[in-house]
Amino acid sequence: MNNENKGFVASIDAKLDAIGNKLKKKEWKVPTDLLGGVIFLIFGLVMLYIIPLQVEVKKRELINGKAFPNLLMYVMIACSIILILNQVIKLMRKEPVKTTTINLLVEVKALLIYSEDDKMCKKAPHYDTLWEGLKDKENVRFLLVKNKGHNPNFTEDAVRYKDSFFADLTKKTKKKRLETKEAKKAFIASYDWERMTAQDEAVWQEIYHALES
Repeated sequence: MNNENKGFVASIDAKLDAIGNKLKKKEWKVPTDLLGGVIFLIFGLVMLYIIPLQVEVKKRELINGKAFPNLLMYVMIACSIILILNQVIKLMRKEPVKTTTINLLVEVKALLIYSEDDKMCKKAPHYDTLWEGLKDKENVRFLLVKNKGHNPNFTEDAVRYKDSFFADLTKKTKKKRLETKEAKKAFIASYDWERMTAQDEAVWQEIYHALES
């Protein structure tokens, strides 16, 4: 890194430090449920925009890699809107609501969960770049797992089972074995969806720990 770039980085660090010092002194009292609803609404909308860019699908596929994430995001958005409306109505009626005091410098936290074999967002440069830039930040945690592909919160068995499902789906689609509604229904019913979406408890414990710490 040349002197010009070093000076630029140093100026950015100085500005961030100044902002951090200001944030230490500022606190906001906000309705807890309203804040949560807004955050998850924004997250759901962002994910709906990102998912089509990250997952390539074919028009003839019965079920593709976007189906489950899209469904989860729509459910999240619907629940968030209901929660927000409920809280807004309470505020308009001046009814008591749960509040929390937030100091942004303290409360903003991040947990980056990544799988080494993720082919959609490869470890290098995505994870490695973030690691180098944020590893010294106290409010940022990293969790690197293996054999999870693009689903690091799933169990390894669930990921393998999901991959076999999509491989079978592609094979049968190419051979035109899923042309009728009956054939599609039978194919979907032949798989264990609970097994396919099984969650890794160890990963979720890390998530809970990050939220509670």
